[in-house]
Amino acid sequence: MGFKGQIHLSNKKNQFYLKPSTAVLLLRYWKSASDFWRGRSGLKAWALLGLLVVLILLQLLIQYLINFWNRDFFNALNEKNVSLVWNQAKLFVPLAVGSVSIAIFSVWAKMTLQRKWRQWLSKYLIHYWLKNDYYCRLRVTNAEYRIAEDARVATDLPIDLILGFLSSVLTGLAFVSILWEIGGSLNFNIGGFAFSLPGYLVISAISYSFLLTSLMFLIGQHLTDAVEGKNHSEAEFRAASSRLREHGKNRVDPSNIRNERKRNIEFEGHEQKKKLKM
Repeated sequence: MGFKGQIHLSNKKNQFYLKPSTAVLLLRYWKSASDFWRGRSGLKAWALLGLLVVLILLQLLIQYLINFWNRDFFNALNEKNVSLVWNQAKLFVPLAVGSVSIAIFSVWAKMTLQRKWRQWLSKYLIHYWLKNDYYCRLRVTNAEYRIAEDARVATDLPIDLILGFLSSVLTGLAFVSILWEIGGSLNFNIGGFAFSLPGYLVISAISYSFLLTSLMFLIGQHLTDAVEGKNHSEAEFRAASSRLREHGKNRVDPSNIRNERKRNIEFEGHEQKKKLKM
């Protein structure tokens, strides 16, 4: 596996730290970040993750029921059946309340899990950075800003990805049978021969998803490097702004001004004494 990038070591001349490949970095990341899912913190983490999976299943059930409610409601409107329309309207209220409530609890559980994982990983990275005086020996610029931003990205995005993937797979499995039955078969003739394509809506949906996903990978393959460069530039900007602000405070501090004037007066007096002696 290849290596990319070099970082100077301040205490050893002409030596470099070789940045490992992406695969090695992923293994190293999981080896450190996965400790959050073990021990005392792991109990709360798995409990929140289990709650999120249950909420996804409940939300899927609500959407499944809303799909049938939508069919019955518009059938009642088409038949001009007033009593059935009112019954469907009353049935919609608990479905809507349940869907909104589940969405709120899902956001709370997901953000809580992300926040706790980020807090744990930030403490781990800071402890490692300060251990054995690494912060003195490694010439890594803006380490504190990079730790804060990388910890956020390394914990928020994996949870979003896993939950989004799980929700998409379950939704697809639940509604593919409905789409297969509703779509029926597509009948067409080619060269005098009759053909029938069953479940053409399912095939069309899968083909569309595959095409769109392929285009996303093709167009966004360089997005990771672009985002990394953006985060690095933002960290440098915040660090430079912080240094400039601290420098400005030191310049306008009245005590510093008085000390500077005192040193200038003492220096001028010393120079005058030297001239008089001469």
